[in-house]
Amino acid sequence: MKKNVGPDGKRAYYVPPDIIVPSHPLDPLTPDEVLLAVKICKQLRPGCVFASVALHEPDKETVLKFRPGDDIDRKVFTVLHDHSQDQTFEMILNIAIEHNDEAPSSSSKPAPLRPPRPQTLSEREEQVTNYSVVGNELASLKHIPDVQPRIMPHEYYAVEKLLLENTDFLRALEKRGITDATLVKADPWSVGYFTEEDHPSRRLTRPLLFLKRTEKSNEYNCPIEGLSPLIDLNRMEVIRVDDYRSPPVPEDATDWKEAWKTSPLPQLKPYKILQPEGPSFRLDGYHLMWDKWDMRLGFSPREGVILHLISFFDATKSELRPVIYRASLSEMVVPYGNPLPPHYRKNAFDIGEDGIGANLNSLKGNCDCIGAAAFIDVHMADSDGDCVTIPRAICVHEEDYGVLWKHTDFRTEKSSLRRGRRLVVSSFTTVANYDYGFNWHFYQDGTIEFENVLTGILSAQVLSGIGSAKYGTPVGSNIIATNHQHFLAVRLNMMVDGVHNSIHEVNSETSHPSDINMMKNAFVATTHQIKTEKDSGRICNQASARHWLVTNPSKHNKWGSEVGYVLEPGANVLPFAHPDAPIMKRAPFLAKHVWATQYHPDMKYIAGDYPNQAPKEKGGITEWIDGDRSLDNEDVVLWYTFGVAHFPRPEVSYLK
Repeated sequence: MKKNVGPDGKRAYYVPPDIIVPSHPLDPLTPDEVLLAVKICKQLRPGCVFASVALHEPDKETVLKFRPGDDIDRKVFTVLHDHSQDQTFEMILNIAIEHNDEAPSSSSKPAPLRPPRPQTLSEREEQVTNYSVVGNELASLKHIPDVQPRIMPHEYYAVEKLLLENTDFLRALEKRGITDATLVKADPWSVGYFTEEDHPSRRLTRPLLFLKRTEKSNEYNCPIEGLSPLIDLNRMEVIRVDDYRSPPVPEDATDWKEAWKTSPLPQLKPYKILQPEGPSFRLDGYHLMWDKWDMRLGFSPREGVILHLISFFDATKSELRPVIYRASLSEMVVPYGNPLPPHYRKNAFDIGEDGIGANLNSLKGNCDCIGAAAFIDVHMADSDGDCVTIPRAICVHEEDYGVLWKHTDFRTEKSSLRRGRRLVVSSFTTVANYDYGFNWHFYQDGTIEFENVLTGILSAQVLSGIGSAKYGTPVGSNIIATNHQHFLAVRLNMMVDGVHNSIHEVNSETSHPSDINMMKNAFVATTHQIKTEKDSGRICNQASARHWLVTNPSKHNKWGSEVGYVLEPGANVLPFAHPDAPIMKRAPFLAKHVWATQYHPDMKYIAGDYPNQAPKEKGGITEWIDGDRSLDNEDVVLWYTFGVAHFPRPEVSYLK
């Protein structure tokens, strides 16, 4: 492995991805590929903005047959939105970037650890002079009617500017004692779907409003209650300003950044992680190897980090044994529990309405990740089509994880102990007030764990004296943080020792009293095979220690059992919204924890491709299972949704 020096001066034992030439069919798009796709799209559909530009992954057979040195065909999937016509298009492009002889090879000149950030198409075209474009071809172009793609960053800033020019809005601010409208910050939220007015034939938002009194103050401390502008994002016009109630804006203006510096609590002493010989993982481009684990890292603006071809090395057979073909985040839904307008509209689809990957943070060494960490940049197009690079968006590092195994022989008083370690693939994203961490953990005993870190700042409201207090927790002067839930759906295309698998539900059951079970202490594990898709909607049950086992019927271990991998659920909840609530029509997958489908490459998003303003689920899990396809010894996808109920506490609030 080559040893490179990272921006923090420490050695990162990995070869950074080549930003010009992909080495594997699943490598994320390079900056040149992003710009090439944008250029073609602008020629074919001028005037559109770019909601997404991402790798169109090749078919599974091509990927599994690929060997280093094989030709790589690259396709790009784009989502375009025409503001003038309010139309959404999906385009798939066949692209190839030919590497001319004059260009330096990656072997003679390693790519930089952090490539320069390309700002514009013209700038990038000037930089890339040694590469020519060949074989451009439009694979498909589809108009997708009656949908709205995600809310894009440029719309966030445009909304704030637009409101400054609206007299009804300014008059409503004056009623609340706000005379300087430039201090008002607007976070555009999707309107969701509650009446025909919200139909996706128009691109709408209802921003939440906050007052930022000083440059350092936390605007989320000062929500502007009851004021809800309805905005058409295509025409960039305020349709109307709804003013439901106007309690005073809170006076608090906490500077949450300075609060840590002036904390009266004793500060902990420095804690350093030293790895003088470097980490134990190897990261060659997007190919990650650690201990017995082997996988490829991927990325999309919608899903964020994607893990491909997760395999575990079997030393007894000297071979890699596949576990999961593709692991990704499918959707994240955050429903709030306040029935007052506009708060009942707060039902965020953070992946489908905003995009996890598009909002990734740049991570910091010795802070976000401690120890000898490797970082990967990601590249995507912004809404104008400029290539944007998020430096250090994905982090790979190791963590001590306590005791892996220990036994003490009480007769000899001698102990044997193995210290445990885990590999972490992490990223962080910010969606308005909330920040989310996504950590994939890989353990030495073969365990894979996904951790979702919920942090950031609470979404709050001002008490208005009409019974709203019970829908949240007081966290400041006349402020409550609203009760809400978080649900995250993970998509797991299983590949346990091969493509064809079966799924079983396992429950513990108490054995009936009998001649054998005279002491009535016996219990057994019973297995129910989920044979078809309609049989798959299942719920966690702690009372029976319920879990799910994915097996390969054609492979058996040395004891004669089918080889398998267990989905072991942790703490979980179901939605507290009424079954007839609009959110349950738009996200019916929340009603069950586990779903299963036969693999199809177009089935990636459990709530459908376009949940923004969708009246109900369209092209999601409940439609897919209507096909009731076989799950017996098939290529299967396991969908697991886990959630939490967040009843805020004042001691963890930055609003206090």
